[in-house]
Amino acid sequence: MKPASKHIKDLLVQEGLGTFAETASNKWSIHIGSQPDKPDNCITIYDTPGSTVDKTFTGANHLYHSTFQVRVRSKVYLTAHEQCELIRTTLDQFTTKGRTDKLLVEFDGTVYDNIAMDDESIPLTQDEKRRHIFVVNGTAFRKDA
Repeated sequence: MKPASKHIKDLLVQEGLGTFAETASNKWSIHIGSQPDKPDNCITIYDTPGSTVDKTFTGANHLYHSTFQVRVRSKVYLTAHEQCELIRTTLDQFTTKGRTDKLLVEFDGTVYDNIAMDDESIPLTQDEKRRHIFVVNGTAFRKDA
């Protein structure tokens, strides 16, 4: 099973919120696990410690409660906030709080039956180049297909 960060990246690309490893400065570049210095408009997904595996499923089909963080960086405070909120509301479509027609999504043989996002984007800090960083945290309930 691949990490949730890879699948969240695939979902953000699928939904048109950025391009994986984009180098153009006028577009949103999406990365996994490590944020590059360039471009300024950057989205990075990190895997964070999840809760224990639900072993009520047998064999390889355990239900995993994976958690992740999405970081958004931009030179402009409001641009970073707006992109982070767009990501949060887009991912919320894949939860029981959102539209049920998009509840199930599958990547690489892993089925997501609920992606639950925190209620708001959080301003974190500025980096050494004075670019603003916002984060939003989520939980992905997933299992092998």
